[in-house]
Amino acid sequence: MKIKITYEWTTILGLIIIGVIITVNTYNIKSIQTRINNNINYDLEEVRDIESIKDIIFNCANRTTLKENAYCWNEEIKKIFKYNKTDDKIELTLEEIKERGGDCLNWARLYNDLALIKGYYSEISIIEINETNNHAFARVSNQDGYCILDQRRIYCFEYS
Repeated sequence: MKIKITYEWTTILGLIIIGVIITVNTYNIKSIQTRINNNINYDLEEVRDIESIKDIIFNCANRTTLKENAYCWNEEIKKIFKYNKTDDKIELTLEEIKERGGDCLNWARLYNDLALIKGYYSEISIIEINETNNHAFARVSNQDGYCILDQRRIYCFEYS
């Protein structure tokens, strides 16, 4: 029996990989975060760039669910997305990201800020790819579900 590789199979495989990443992440995140930056702390009072992200906040203001907000933020970010490897100790403003681009941690920080402003629980997950490379994405949740916001991709799940 041959299995035809389709979009559905690719999506299922992608979701399984994300599940494995999240599981592995729970074991590795503390040591990896310490290596990258001992001072990452994202309380609402520390949202860095509230003035320049107000346009994204405004454009998504009428969204009522976590999933709707996540997809709206993603559409706004797709308009300005540029990938540019950046030293993880450098925190860019939205204007700097628009001008020069940013890497996965810069985009995860932006998603994290948007989520905190909206009142969601949010944290940045950093996973080790190999000895010299890591990958970062935001995990956002509320009482209804959670979303993984990863540069230009969003995966949302509802508790049921």
